[in-house]
Amino acid sequence: MMQQQNKLHQEVKWLVENEVPSVLDHIHKLITQCLKSSTSSKSSKFHLTCTTSTCGNETIRGSLILHQDTLCGMEIFMKPTKTISTVKASFRSDKQWKLQQIQDAVNHMKAIKQLVDNILTEQECIDHCAEGIVCVLDDVIKELIRCQARLATPCQLSLNSLIGSGFAKMFSPPLPGDTLVNLYALENRLVLNYYTVQQAHTNASLSPSKNGKLHQRNLAGRSLVHHAGAMFEHAGIRYEMATSSSAECIVPTLTNLLDTASYVQTICQNLKDKVIERLPRALYLFNNVNVYFFSLQC
Repeated sequence: MMQQQNKLHQEVKWLVENEVPSVLDHIHKLITQCLKSSTSSKSSKFHLTCTTSTCGNETIRGSLILHQDTLCGMEIFMKPTKTISTVKASFRSDKQWKLQQIQDAVNHMKAIKQLVDNILTEQECIDHCAEGIVCVLDDVIKELIRCQARLATPCQLSLNSLIGSGFAKMFSPPLPGDTLVNLYALENRLVLNYYTVQQAHTNASLSPSKNGKLHQRNLAGRSLVHHAGAMFEHAGIRYEMATSSSAECIVPTLTNLLDTASYVQTICQNLKDKVIERLPRALYLFNNVNVYFFSLQC
């Protein structure tokens, strides 16, 4: 039994002193490169392409200029029906719009880099504490999950909350009074929702499925879009959705961010599994009563 335990100790010692620093250094380089791309000083222009429309025609299109997590400019062309002339609106020259989702996702990656920095610089932790390695890897994985979730789960906004929104006030000339817009990140894309509303001509009561709330089936799917016919009440007046359209563009930095997060999560999980697999089961179970895993000092 003692011989087997000594062998296991040596395996963990080699893993913690050799493989763990190597893997963490690789993760550090991946995160650093990802952050370098996400925090580039260059601005990029992307074209918004209409992806869904209740009218059967291209009701919304345009372009935007993105600098890191900030929209520096935007131009949209709106044509809700075939009989209405195209309306053009652009960001006011003195306005910029912060995309909180992107900022939060990047901040999660920065937190991961700091965690890895700490464990790489605290050599004593690497040399002597397999338990500490597992805890740090758990923290890294949690941050990676939060990073991905922040881009995959945009905030749910009701139609009421879109009326007079700050984003709608960014444009010049002002958007038409019957127009509602919303912009959010959805995985590796920026999505612009464009709605026109009209006063409802019905006395039907508002039901949970038609009160201007999201018809959500999947946080990462098209259910984030309000559908034509949705009804809501504002300032005592009942309105209904006349048209509903979406336009979107793929942002390469978001693709890189999500790909890196997914890859690093796999690396961390594999490394964590290797460490735990070699830890004595009994000592691992009694971790909460201050029983140490090993003393790996030479």
